[in-house]
Amino acid sequence: MHTILEIKNIDVSYKQQKVLENGSLTLKESTLTALLGRNGSGKSTLLNTISGFLKPTKGEILVSGVNIYKSNPATRARLISYLESTPLSPQNISVKELVAFGRYPYLDLFTSLSESDLTIIHSALFQCGLSQFSDRFFNELSDGEKQKVFIARAIAQNTPLIILDEPTSHLDFIARREIINLLKTLCLKENKTIFFSSHEPELCVELADRFVVTANHTFSEVNKTEVLKTLINS
Repeated sequence: MHTILEIKNIDVSYKQQKVLENGSLTLKESTLTALLGRNGSGKSTLLNTISGFLKPTKGEILVSGVNIYKSNPATRARLISYLESTPLSPQNISVKELVAFGRYPYLDLFTSLSESDLTIIHSALFQCGLSQFSDRFFNELSDGEKQKVFIARAIAQNTPLIILDEPTSHLDFIARREIINLLKTLCLKENKTIFFSSHEPELCVELADRFVVTANHTFSEVNKTEVLKTLINS
């Protein structure tokens, strides 16, 4: 399997305080990786750093071999899809129109969506079980359906790496399981590499492939059998 994400000995500071120190990680394609840790341990900081929003003070981050901090925003947008923990809920926009935003990194300023773009958008909707909602207004959907729309937008962006910050935090148990199962299916069938943070270790242990824990100002991969013990002792 190809290497998608390489984090090499990074230090990250936020508001002049060092949050993460000397962290390294490698993620292969077609893997669903859960990021776990206590509140304030640096999970969101790590995801923001990988996504290009917070530059590390030391080290490198490569996505598909490209150093994201030596590339422009347009290049990063073709490498990384990012879904924040509390995305905006736009009004008076259809599901299809919102998913179409995922194609904008590939369009020039005055270029319209091509037939190829429309095919990708419809495929993303289908993969997320949203085809029947295509023309519905986004604000008419349930919370679980809205989250699937944002995931469909990330799929339409067609990047090798998808980053999600707490994608299930505001959902009920059934919707949480549906979302994680959807992410796992995307890894298996679409060869996506997905890295998501969560406060639900039991659900992650059941469904994710790999596990990274933030603790003691760094992060490291742990085995499935060590996840709960590591979190308790962190």
